[in-house]
Amino acid sequence: MYLIELSGDVLELGGGERPHFHPNLDVRNLPEVDIVRDLNEVPYPFEDNTFDGVLGIYVLEHLGWRNIRSVVGEIRRILKPSGKAVFLIPNTYEQCLAIVKRGWNEKSAELLFGGQDYGANAHSCGFSPRYVRELFAGFDVKILTPMPNVYLRQNGRNIPLFPACDTDMVVEAVKH
Repeated sequence: MYLIELSGDVLELGGGERPHFHPNLDVRNLPEVDIVRDLNEVPYPFEDNTFDGVLGIYVLEHLGWRNIRSVVGEIRRILKPSGKAVFLIPNTYEQCLAIVKRGWNEKSAELLFGGQDYGANAHSCGFSPRYVRELFAGFDVKILTPMPNVYLRQNGRNIPLFPACDTDMVVEAVKH
């Protein structure tokens, strides 16, 4: 089990119609989105050292592989010292191994390329634990792979978010 524990000022990236924190930045113009923005476009509209935490649930894989380093740098910029970022992301390396083992089908396509039910819901970046460590250099990084059951601690309760998944991972990155 992994328990997401974020408090203070928390920014959610890509929270869409069901954010857990505000402000919620998302590319979609929805009532629950506080700031409509392409997350690939940095800098974000915040001062340095603004947030105690950043949460991204299955959002980083939708950002361009050419932009991901600058996005991680931006997360570092807006986090306060000792601030924590938590991301749930696919482990593309494990996804590829699973596809080789099981064979190709539509589920395989969705794993690798996203749901594609709206324009921004396509995967544009892939991850492995090794690549995540490289991207989050300058953070204290904890990677849980395979991803265990994930809960969010909110209002004194543990809320179940996602079941364990062999082809996903949790990334917890604390700013030095």
